[in-house]
Amino acid sequence: MNTKQRVLTALLADGDTWHSGDSLASELGLSRESVWKAINALRKAGHDIAARKSQGYRYVSCAHLDDMVIAYHLQHELPLTVEKTVTSTQDVAKKWLATQTELTPAAFVADAQTNGYGRRGRQFYSPAQSGLYLSVVIPNPQADLTQVGLLTTGVATAVVAALREFFPTADFG
Repeated sequence: MNTKQRVLTALLADGDTWHSGDSLASELGLSRESVWKAINALRKAGHDIAARKSQGYRYVSCAHLDDMVIAYHLQHELPLTVEKTVTSTQDVAKKWLATQTELTPAAFVADAQTNGYGRRGRQFYSPAQSGLYLSVVIPNPQADLTQVGLLTTGVATAVVAALREFFPTADFG
């Protein structure tokens, strides 16, 4: 884990707690300057990190999908690819599958797709900041896949439930 990831993980771990630069440096075995540089790099990458004199830093949010934040909140390690724009998350998943010798579950997420499509090649409009576009690789599924359409509905329901935890005032329709 690089310095930026270590600082982000420490900030995410305690949610609403303020962390002084000195305490972060001590906890992570870093210099105070390294912590400051990591905070600035995270901010440049779109993370909203509040700072208060004599209190320190507190993680607020991120302006976009971020693989480090998503990976932190996953309950299991999972290969995860997060992109701003792709042709289709299915295209990304297929390219990933072509390079694998041993299949493991994996997720591919994008904020926008330029050529999104679903089952049976059905195209759909998938602009930025209006949806969450996701493809999941499930190797050797144990379930009966004759009703595979229900998988999409089940995943969508689980995603909305998770989003409601993080954004309780948002309307997910």
